[in-house]
Amino acid sequence: MLSTLSAAWVTARMCQGQMPAAGKVATASVLIFTAAILISVLPLIGVGHYKFWEGFCYIDWYNAAQNIVMLVVLLVSFSGTLGFLVIAARSGWPYVEVAVMGVTFVSAWILWIPASPIGL
Repeated sequence: MLSTLSAAWVTARMCQGQMPAAGKVATASVLIFTAAILISVLPLIGVGHYKFWEGFCYIDWYNAAQNIVMLVVLLVSFSGTLGFLVIAARSGWPYVEVAVMGVTFVSAWILWIPASPIGL
């Protein structure tokens, strides 16, 4: 989710004719991976539990701390990604391509919106 936000940010900046510096992109990438690692180890440090189903590992949707973290990541990613895609479209990127990127992102993550507040 956060890597898509980063890609949308780079796309929007590119469409505006202002490519972000390589150092900024590298820093964003390191921060995204660091956040992903920190979120994934929360159950190892006593915040909720991992839930396993059909070979997949999920967060504990009934743990408030994990839900709040997931909801924050979800809302930031959704609003930021779609916002950057709108900026890209307004800056000249073909609308069809932006629509495909937006629909793909939303279709992949839309069910997390009703799932996140389950345990709150």
